[in-house]
Amino acid sequence: MLVEDTEDYAFILSRALNHSRRFQIVWRAKDGQEAISYLAGSGRFHDRERFPLPDAVLLDIQLPRKSGFEVLEWIVQQKSKPKVVMLSVLEHVPTHEKAIKAGADEFKEKPYEDQQLKEFVRWLDEWIGHSLPAATIAAPPAQIRSQKPASPGKPRPQGQGRGVYAADRNRRLGK
Repeated sequence: MLVEDTEDYAFILSRALNHSRRFQIVWRAKDGQEAISYLAGSGRFHDRERFPLPDAVLLDIQLPRKSGFEVLEWIVQQKSKPKVVMLSVLEHVPTHEKAIKAGADEFKEKPYEDQQLKEFVRWLDEWIGHSLPAATIAAPPAQIRSQKPASPGKPRPQGQGRGVYAADRNRRLGK
């Protein structure tokens, strides 16, 4: 599960995570209250078949409605809890220590550049691989290869692979 309020960063990270063979994003919450509602299975998230519990939560610290620390506090109080990686723009030692003391499993600086994103996904694959049994983390190949997470039943248009997207091309060219 990805909990991130910034659309652009959520897109960048989701795209990088789609290359993972280890897991898939089950939901992207845009604020802390939505993350808690999803994890609690309340309201529209009551159907666990449609909205499965995640094995791990990538949790931004600065969120609207409830901060990442408030979400973490809620998660820690639950009987069954996912692994939590707190994400921040800057590696700040006091914030890192606060996150770990509050119950986060890991704290990472948000990756932005292509190489950082690849390293983060590789680290996450390895970290989750060591944390969970393989049967609970393997996703069907069709879901891993989809352009958008959580879009079952919608076939990919012919000729559209994981190639270069216009936004990627423009970013590389400095436009």
